[in-house]
Amino acid sequence: MSTSLDVRQLLKRMEQLSKAAGNRVGKKAITEGAKLMAKAIKRAIPSRQKSARKAIGHSFKKPRSGKFRNMIFAKAGAGAGMKKEKRQKMAAKAKEKGRGGRKGVGIGVSNVHWLLAGTAERSTGSKRIGAHRRGAKNSRKLTGGKVRRTGRMKQSGYVQQAQSAAGGVVETTIKAWLYKGIQKELAK
Repeated sequence: MSTSLDVRQLLKRMEQLSKAAGNRVGKKAITEGAKLMAKAIKRAIPSRQKSARKAIGHSFKKPRSGKFRNMIFAKAGAGAGMKKEKRQKMAAKAKEKGRGGRKGVGIGVSNVHWLLAGTAERSTGSKRIGAHRRGAKNSRKLTGGKVRRTGRMKQSGYVQQAQSAAGGVVETTIKAWLYKGIQKELAK
């Protein structure tokens, strides 16, 4: 059997399924695509950054209420699909292990997003006062510590590399899983 169906044909066949069967098929296909993308991101991160690799995962969500009710979402990236307890355990293990006398905390599960998305200009000796939402007016309050410029981190580009390397494979995998799932459900 050939799986070279286009998206319109797949959607037409999915309409023949019941809502529950369509959700089952969609969930499996999207999850498999997210899994592949998470693996591609891990491959793009250099081997010397093992703790950053461990912080990459995938998750699946289907909101039950609100604006996005009954829509399927999958995410692959930093901290995705990782329970709070596991994240805390990994952070504690990294802290216990130490950095061999070097300053800083290194890239781990708690801050892998710094590596992937980059940061703005940062400094020590003050903390932000105010809301943590977009457009809110915030000010900084001195903490009494030494004021020191720590700089900024540039975006690494690992996610973009993974997307360009595995994007087509992920798309064909999702289509293949959709095709398999639809055939299986229609055969019932």
